[in-house]
Amino acid sequence: MKIKKAKGFTLIELIIVLVVIGILAAVVLNSLNGARAKSRDSAVKSQLGEATKEMQLYYANNGDYGPVVYGSSCPTSGSSVFYQSDQLRKMISRTDELNGEEGEVYCAAGGPGSSADTWAMASAIPTEDPYSGPWWCVDGDGSATLVISDQNKNLFAGVAGLFFLKAHAAFEVGPYLGGGDASTYGNDAACY
Repeated sequence: MKIKKAKGFTLIELIIVLVVIGILAAVVLNSLNGARAKSRDSAVKSQLGEATKEMQLYYANNGDYGPVVYGSSCPTSGSSVFYQSDQLRKMISRTDELNGEEGEVYCAAGGPGSSADTWAMASAIPTEDPYSGPWWCVDGDGSATLVISDQNKNLFAGVAGLFFLKAHAAFEVGPYLGGGDASTYGNDAACY
């Protein structure tokens, strides 16, 4: 009498196939997460590019960018262009949402003059550390670039930012954008 051999896979073969499928799935998911992060980076850059157009429109309608603003988190009230323009305020809010944290968009307007005729905006990039940068920066001169501030190359400032999240002015973290008036800072708002 002949013994019929059962057709099919052994348990070891099935386990090997499942392990291989699991490894392939992990590689694909990791690639997808990287692509999602890069798309958020691109969306931040796109939002700031749109803000450039909105700033040009505001200047054409008003002749300046309103009162001077020292480069820090964008104002959430007041008469600066960054708050007065509904479109710009919405763009700042959307950029904050992309970063996953409010206050990661920095704004500056003005310089040594009495009215703001220069401006700059920068945002943390979602795939980078928001306290040490780099940041994506756009300004009124048409610059669109990554910036790293000298103040943030200081290890102490970076550590202070991590512990205090929004560091005190003595340990300021974020990109240096200038702005303000001649009596305080005296640099035109720009991507430095």
